[in-house]
Amino acid sequence: MEEIVLAVLAKIAEYTVQPVGRWLCYSCHYKSNMEHLKNQEMMLRDAQKEVERKVKTASDNGDQIKDNVETWLKKVDEIIKKLGGGEEEGESRNSNPSCLNLKQRHQMSREAKEMVDNIAELLKMENFVSGVSHRLAAQDRVTPINMDYMTLDSRISITKRIMEALGDANINKIGVWGSPGVGKSTLMKEIFRKAKEESLFDEVALANVTKSPNLSQIQEEIANMLDLKLDPNCKTEMVRAAHLRARLEKDKEKKILVILDDIWKRLDLEEIGIIPSERCKVLLTSRDRHVLASEMVNEENSFKLDTLGEEEAWNLFEKMAGDFAKDDLDLRNTAIEVAKACGGLPIALVTVSRALKNKNSRIWKDALLKLTKSTPEHDTEIWSPVYSCIQLSYKHLDGRELKSLFLLCARQGYYISYRDLLRYGFGLCLFCGIDTLDGARNRLEYLVSKLQDACLLLQSPRSSEEFYMHDVVRHVATMIASNDDHNMFVMRGDGG
Repeated sequence: MEEIVLAVLAKIAEYTVQPVGRWLCYSCHYKSNMEHLKNQEMMLRDAQKEVERKVKTASDNGDQIKDNVETWLKKVDEIIKKLGGGEEEGESRNSNPSCLNLKQRHQMSREAKEMVDNIAELLKMENFVSGVSHRLAAQDRVTPINMDYMTLDSRISITKRIMEALGDANINKIGVWGSPGVGKSTLMKEIFRKAKEESLFDEVALANVTKSPNLSQIQEEIANMLDLKLDPNCKTEMVRAAHLRARLEKDKEKKILVILDDIWKRLDLEEIGIIPSERCKVLLTSRDRHVLASEMVNEENSFKLDTLGEEEAWNLFEKMAGDFAKDDLDLRNTAIEVAKACGGLPIALVTVSRALKNKNSRIWKDALLKLTKSTPEHDTEIWSPVYSCIQLSYKHLDGRELKSLFLLCARQGYYISYRDLLRYGFGLCLFCGIDTLDGARNRLEYLVSKLQDACLLLQSPRSSEEFYMHDVVRHVATMIASNDDHNMFVMRGDGG
């Protein structure tokens, strides 16, 4: 009988005394729980700021933020909202505990304890050992192309022919050649996109060669596209070439396409680390078909990219310039003549149409006069329209600041650093009325955006802190700087 009574008393204690004890415990530890919550909240806010800083840095470098990082930040936001949002409200949670009744103290203390546990879990995760981001897939790092240009019939046709050649097992090297400014680089980006989209190749890499090829930089660009980490301490191009070649030959089942854009002279592919084969094909572009022949690209596998015909040129020009002459026949006729004066070169059509967009009839007529006026020092069939067109865009830049920055960009390397532009621009007093570095940054952001809007400066595919200039635009800018009184020191990369 005694054992039964003890068992009943134990059950009563289990269902009454222990819960009451726990209930009283929350009330008794109200102050310590609230203090602990305050400390955890401060740690969480610090962690949030640090993660957000890392996320901004990664985003600025063009990296993609990981899903778990975005989920973490979302959860942190939700908790901070529950906490009241501001630090002043956090302070108020600890004030005047004596004004609270027992029930309120219990409820707030219990919620604080649960919140502390939730924050502790989030703080365990905030280090993100493997980083907050990952590099975008190669195709996402390539600068988007002008789809208005690629929908032209002539561009669709040559794209189809190149894709057919790439699909031929007997062809391992293909060439594309054409005038400067005809759109070879844009076409290569479209081939890059289609090769990935149609799964014709498992991996595609694209590198710019330029007039003064830097083998180490070319190797680095290809390696980055293939997610290969080359040893940064290795200065020997031969060793880097061996690493790259091993990567290209690693998986015998994979098909790889390497695109080398803008070749000016014969390039030894083996020195880079590329050996063309059935599974590793190479696509090259040049403005000179003899350069492609020196690379042993057969005539039948070499495609010429022609300038645009009048109809296609006008269609592209009209799309770029917008709806500018709906009710003005005279203006429209002038615009058609301006488009013809661009010589069918896409770069000229795009830069001129952007420069004249929303301008009045007199400015259009003046532009036509300038485009058709002879330029004896550049009277070759290729350079005359290109020089005239880009010079016209330069003359339509607003103010000395913008023109000076354009010429300064032309004197930089292939990739133009934002930091260098800021340093040189500030040092040369390029920014009118600016005497602080912060003010110079703001002005530079504005000027760079203006040059990008005019298609005279392009965003680098490598970083948001870099830009590049089309080599044709750079060449014309150098001629402008040397011919006009700009007080600019001009020296070619070859020391001339």
